[in-house]
Amino acid sequence: MNDFPESLGAGAPMVRFAGVSKRYGDLTVLDRLELDVAANEMVSIIGPSGSGKTTVLRLLMTLEEVSDGVIYVEGEPLTHMARNGALVRADQRHPRRLRNKFGMEFQHFNLFPHMTALGNRMEGPVQVLGLAPGSELELEVGMTFHAHSWFTNTDVVDYFISNTVLLGENSAEVLTCETPQTLIVR
Repeated sequence: MNDFPESLGAGAPMVRFAGVSKRYGDLTVLDRLELDVAANEMVSIIGPSGSGKTTVLRLLMTLEEVSDGVIYVEGEPLTHMARNGALVRADQRHPRRLRNKFGMEFQHFNLFPHMTALGNRMEGPVQVLGLAPGSELELEVGMTFHAHSWFTNTDVVDYFISNTVLLGENSAEVLTCETPQTLIVR
């Protein structure tokens, strides 16, 4: 990994894919992707089914490992870490600090049937970020009327989820939306 710098330094884009490839066996899904996303930029990834759109988002969210190349966030390597003057594949703990800046809306999200819309919305921030359950986020989103609805009312929940993804992820500096495949950088 000597071809990639340990840090991009000042003026680095919020997200950089540097020579990123992803292979599944003999199938190459991404081949040396070069992509910079600046702060306050929105990028839509457009292409036919199977062209790697979701793979780009999954790689950024570290749900998949890159086969080659490096993904940087705010100039720091996300997928790799510095060791003895070179970049090596990151261990599981390395990307956690940077990943806290991400939010992701999945194309096919599954709601917990035993939780209200607010309960479903708060599960991630409570479990992952350690936030205390409460009404602060509920008020931030401005959806207090729908917060205690059960997911069987799909119209209300779809509205609630779509709005919380777009409005409620205020702690996320990078928000990926799988439908349509979009990267939003604050």
